[in-house]
Amino acid sequence: MSSPSRIVEVIPIDVSESYQLADKQLTITTQGIAQVTAAGDAYFSLSITTSELYNGSTKTITTRSSATVTVPAFVKYRDAVAAFNRGEIDLPLPQASKQQLEKLVYTGPKYYWYGIKFVAPGDPVYYIDFDHPDNFDTYYPGQWNTNWLKNNYPGQSGWLKWAHHTASGTMQQAILFWDLYLAIMPFAAAFGFEIYWLVGVILAILWGIGLGVWAFLTAIMQSEQLDGWSYTHDNLINHDRLISFGAWRDWGWGVGKW
Repeated sequence: MSSPSRIVEVIPIDVSESYQLADKQLTITTQGIAQVTAAGDAYFSLSITTSELYNGSTKTITTRSSATVTVPAFVKYRDAVAAFNRGEIDLPLPQASKQQLEKLVYTGPKYYWYGIKFVAPGDPVYYIDFDHPDNFDTYYPGQWNTNWLKNNYPGQSGWLKWAHHTASGTMQQAILFWDLYLAIMPFAAAFGFEIYWLVGVILAILWGIGLGVWAFLTAIMQSEQLDGWSYTHDNLINHDRLISFGAWRDWGWGVGKW
């Protein structure tokens, strides 16, 4: 993350609340910092982790949020997160923070790739790890923890492209357990791929280039919002099908015909 210069104060955030519900235990932890500048702005970066214990099984989801806002707006955000964790409000960003929400818009470069709108690194507030579909303003804005896919209109290109978004919770579970199957399951299931065969192909390629599963998931497939990206490339002429991942979007791996 890029951060502003002339830091005059650092405000820590570490809020953890646990709730015993009728059939499960819920723990919400919010951690992060705000770096206050001499100009009166605050650059905040938060990590919000929700852990759910149900029938002896724990499910954990982590999301991140970051922006540069005025200090009063940040204090409202910090207090709202704490109130949300205590169950006092329904959303961590109440309507009173509308001015702050307007500042959470990505203003960096955007472009179209085969008809799908992409963001690229260059925004002064948001760090963009690699080019990916615009889920800041265009496709499911801010829904980092939602699985979805988007296709283009091929026109004269001869290629039907599909962008697959892996939810941040799914992605973090995959990283935690080195589970390639879990990370690619959303897009593989959408197209009826033989999932175990596909995992075998990917593992063989990773082994060939000396890259482990954990490194692949974190360095190639995971983006700045802790979610993940993969792509399907269908040739409309010869019906070849290729797949690619994250920062390797343009490096297609052949997986047969469709």
